[in-house]
Amino acid sequence: MKEFIHKPVFFNNIKCIFNNLSTPNFICVDATMGFGGHMSSILEIKSLEMCLGFDRDCDAFSYCSNKFNKKSGSVLQLFNKPFSMLESVLNDQKISVFNSLLADLGVSSYQFDTPDRGFSYRLDAPLDMRMNQQDTIDAADILKTYSKEQLVDMFEKHTDLYRIDRFIQTILEFRLQKPILSTFDLVSLIKKSFYFRGSRRRYLSTCAQVFQALRMEVNQELLEIEQLLNSVKARLAPGGFVCFITFHSIEDRLVKRFFKANRDFSLYNNKIIKPTQADIKENPRAKSAKLRVYIRDIA
Repeated sequence: MKEFIHKPVFFNNIKCIFNNLSTPNFICVDATMGFGGHMSSILEIKSLEMCLGFDRDCDAFSYCSNKFNKKSGSVLQLFNKPFSMLESVLNDQKISVFNSLLADLGVSSYQFDTPDRGFSYRLDAPLDMRMNQQDTIDAADILKTYSKEQLVDMFEKHTDLYRIDRFIQTILEFRLQKPILSTFDLVSLIKKSFYFRGSRRRYLSTCAQVFQALRMEVNQELLEIEQLLNSVKARLAPGGFVCFITFHSIEDRLVKRFFKANRDFSLYNNKIIKPTQADIKENPRAKSAKLRVYIRDIA
């Protein structure tokens, strides 16, 4: 794979936080290593004992393996697995606790911009959306097989859209004639089902939410996040810290409610971190991002 250059959102914030909060014999988990944007600065920490990097995207895993493994030695262990398997990996590695975790919960620019991955409503492509292309169920399968009740549950759980009944009925009627196989097939159904009143902003927001709902269902993203949060609760050392980067309200609420319910965690600097105008100018997709950093209290 050719060199993929992308400066991730909150790069400088994350680098500063890790440099300030890292401790001796530091064990870090990069739960969503992607193309190694944040990992490159984590590996510079002098007190780093081990970094465990996870990504279920085979392209990202292969890229990071080639980029980092040769020069990082035994300090870095990479896993082509979802982060929900963190506890299983810790058990295999005989690691009882870790000191820090970074989870960038957004879809990578590479995934959005690679047409045949099917993540973007702007590109005509097979309706795929699998983060791991070895998985058996893709977005087209869901639109083909889900019942009306399942479709209602999916769009209510994963979007803030109103009046989805007309859209779901359009899906059910269309698939009787032929399968919904491409991203532009789905965009066409969106155009038939929602009223935008000439507002391009409303149209783009609706497309984004529909595609988001399908992607989250294909990859079981909320369940994955819940399992990761449970691993944090079970395995993060006292004094350790976690960094969660969220991009939409559904995953952000899940993270916020978890740490609010677990009182042995404190929000770093008593505030969440949002991108600056310079961050947004450099990467427009960072506009909705939030960085939540929590420190586990020392008993």
